[in-house]
Amino acid sequence: MGLTIVTKIKGLGVAGGSGLLSLLFPSFFGTVDEQAIKALLATEQYKDDPILNKIKTQDIKIKEGVYLNNIYQKKSHELNQLFGSYCWTPRDIDVILWFYRDKDFNQLTSSSFSEPDSFFLGL
Repeated sequence: MGLTIVTKIKGLGVAGGSGLLSLLFPSFFGTVDEQAIKALLATEQYKDDPILNKIKTQDIKIKEGVYLNNIYQKKSHELNQLFGSYCWTPRDIDVILWFYRDKDFNQLTSSSFSEPDSFFLGL
């Protein structure tokens, strides 16, 4: 519902609207944009995701934005349960994806992590 409302603001599409929502309500929203989609598709879990692979990154639909935000919410919930905390938010997940948007996941394996997407703990 949030994306539907915010995209009615002139000039805001799903990516921009989700960015605004993620700043206002980080506990509920993360930014859904081309960079996040690319980062998710680079993970083992989502590389073959049929919905993510069909998204036109320059024209993200509300339904697709909701799907991406649900991934963020699910992952933040999993991390909070894993660490026994309530500090992980969908916005945190989007920031992690944003950070790794230009990274070669194979370079990360040789230095920090055993698998390209192990940092995401199965994201």
